[in-house]
Amino acid sequence: MNRFAAACVLLTLATSAPAQKGKPTTPLTPEIAYTYASGNYMDLRLANEDGTGAVTLHRGAYGAITQFDLGPRSQMQVAFLENRDLKLLTYEPTGTGNVRTSGVVTLYAGPGNVDSLSFSLDGSKIAIFVQEQDNNRILALDTANGAVTELGKVNWAFYLAWYHDGSGVVYKDLDQATSQYVVRELLLDGANQLLLSEANIEHVDTARTSKDLLVSYSRPGLDEIRVGRWSNGNYSNERVVAGLLAHFNCNDTRFIYRGYARMKRPTYKYSYATNSNSTFSTDNDIHHTDWMPTC
Repeated sequence: MNRFAAACVLLTLATSAPAQKGKPTTPLTPEIAYTYASGNYMDLRLANEDGTGAVTLHRGAYGAITQFDLGPRSQMQVAFLENRDLKLLTYEPTGTGNVRTSGVVTLYAGPGNVDSLSFSLDGSKIAIFVQEQDNNRILALDTANGAVTELGKVNWAFYLAWYHDGSGVVYKDLDQATSQYVVRELLLDGANQLLLSEANIEHVDTARTSKDLLVSYSRPGLDEIRVGRWSNGNYSNERVVAGLLAHFNCNDTRFIYRGYARMKRPTYKYSYATNSNSTFSTDNDIHHTDWMPTC
């Protein structure tokens, strides 16, 4: 059953990342969140834009935390999936340049399994894809009162992302008739339409100030996974960089992504102004990342 009431509340301080013993040496202004594989654990961390000041907000078993999404800066919340349940973490500043976790609640634990999620830009809703036998659907949960609204029944939604204006979501699906991956949009009025189709789509993210998309994809004959920018029904740039899991920053001037490589995959930040990359981290144990969605 849906449980908005807290399944558990953790009132412990957020701990420093294992690589940084004790208090972070650099004050933390949260900008980037990421999951980090550490031995038998998977950490959910916050850091400065340059990777310094990192703290661990939550630690789960290796592979248990599969996806997460940041709420708006002022809301100080992170939605994440752990063991296919939707959880909501709240953090707060300590007054010493650090942050601490002030609560973790389970928002949805069934029926069905939660396989993807997205925080709306205004923080009022969290969209989730729930997989249940013969009843796969996208739901929207109200973060204030836990009310659940069904947005629509779908085939699959491997990744979800709200439009900046809250008018609906886009998601990655699989067209079983053609074996092509597709990106579709599902609007609040129930309208559902195909946006684009590729042989293999890795990931999709929506812009913070427009309805542009970042799409990670590959095609037969391509020796890379690339990030393309989709705008107004077409690619405005089919290949911005080689990489995947790209997320816009708060004003769509930059994005963070995982570099494409055969073995180890560093994490980069791309700037549109300079058409260049800077390195966030070369640590291969960083998995998913996200950029604070509001400035």
